[in-house]
Amino acid sequence: MHNSITIAIYVPFMLVSIYVLISGIMHCARRTYSIMLVLMSGSIVLWNATMIAALLIENAEVNIFVWDAVIVFVNLATTANFLFVYKTFRPKSKFIKPVTVLTITFTLINAVICISPWAFLMRRTEIIAVYPVREVVYELGPWFFAHSAYSYMLAIMLIWILIKGHVSKPKFYRLSSTIMICGVTATAVGSILAISGIAPVNMDLTVVAASTATLFFHFATLTGDHNLFSRYARGKVFDFVEDLVLILGRDGHITDCNPSASRWFSSVEIDWRTVTLESVLNTLEEKGAVIIDMPEGEGQDISFVNGGFPIVLNMRVHNMIDEKMYKHGSVAFLSDVTQNRALLHRLEKEAGLDSLTGLPNRIAYDGAKLRYDKPEHLPLSVIMCDVNYLKETNDTLGHKYGDMLLRTISKILNNECKKGNFVARIGGDEFIFLLSQTDLSEANSLIDKVQAAAASYENLPFRMSLAMGAATKHTEIDCIDETVALSDSIMYQNKKQIKGLK
Repeated sequence: MHNSITIAIYVPFMLVSIYVLISGIMHCARRTYSIMLVLMSGSIVLWNATMIAALLIENAEVNIFVWDAVIVFVNLATTANFLFVYKTFRPKSKFIKPVTVLTITFTLINAVICISPWAFLMRRTEIIAVYPVREVVYELGPWFFAHSAYSYMLAIMLIWILIKGHVSKPKFYRLSSTIMICGVTATAVGSILAISGIAPVNMDLTVVAASTATLFFHFATLTGDHNLFSRYARGKVFDFVEDLVLILGRDGHITDCNPSASRWFSSVEIDWRTVTLESVLNTLEEKGAVIIDMPEGEGQDISFVNGGFPIVLNMRVHNMIDEKMYKHGSVAFLSDVTQNRALLHRLEKEAGLDSLTGLPNRIAYDGAKLRYDKPEHLPLSVIMCDVNYLKETNDTLGHKYGDMLLRTISKILNNECKKGNFVARIGGDEFIFLLSQTDLSEANSLIDKVQAAAASYENLPFRMSLAMGAATKHTEIDCIDETVALSDSIMYQNKKQIKGLK
């Protein structure tokens, strides 16, 4: 191929490398742009320049010097390329400094050999023709094989680090490494074509491929800057969010927390660096905290006194699971819901509803008792209900299942409560019916229906059992509180019978 045609091919690729070099220099002052990419693009610019100069210079001695100097820039570009990838994917490695020093030292040794009287150790060059087609033959020296082994070793390590780093990154951060892989692929293809002898004798396809690769690496760096900014922004959110954020390892140990959590740990005198989340909860319980399992998806409420003030924290734990369903750890969020819980408690009182079961609460029952204690409701029957084995369910399965048991019982009671009657939850495991114009036999029939409905539930993780007792107020002079007390006494006798059959 005519020298002028080869030069025409080199020039646009050299311009590409110059663009990357100038962009890199401009970005270095204001971004985390890699200095190694600047060094690599600068080396490839000089590589292109020396290849073009070798095609233009007619003096044999100068031509040989320039031709041998090409190896300096090839080696420098290879080293910078490797360090660019190595520092991108192994930022916390303790070997970064030793590897950097070793590779740069070897590169300097190569440079000294190539441009010194010892150039014959690399290769002996002879110019056969300069124009119109440049032809060179050379005899390889012993150091050339060391140089080649070094270059191929760096290339293999570069590919391994790049692929490993790409695979280990979350999909969101893989764009920059994908672009890098394209750049490395371009370099590899150019090297293979150069070795195969397909290219003309006066053209080096490796520098063409390396120039193309710099453009890929440039865009990969800019994309990586965007990812770094995203991570920086997320870090700032982590630092400034008012909620307590705990990072948990797979074993439950707290590996990190945000400043809000760190201040909170100091206030409760707990060293978060040496504990698990479970041990933190145990310590709080020992200090008098009450931990309540909230309904499904609402986490746990932790109520305690801190500095003389009552505090309620809602805690939710989310597992960090990748696309392969591998659990890397967890994140726990603790939000101060003291005011929310106080407001909810006040609204429940005002509304007369129990938040867990949806039934009327004790306040609503007190009002209903006054309304039902009138002649038009006689005979007025009262049924007391007590949930059996609630404590055992909470202790063995957790409050989550205890709450599920209460909600299931409440659903049954509400379904069996006919229009005109009243049912309420008046305590932790206590419920009451007020049955208008209902005699004792009808009340006992209702008890049978409720017990049958409870027995129909199968394959539950907890036991469905109710102790129930009924009593009836027949005349206006009968006291409703005495009727309630009698139904409670009968219910208690029923409870002892059930426990005895346990």
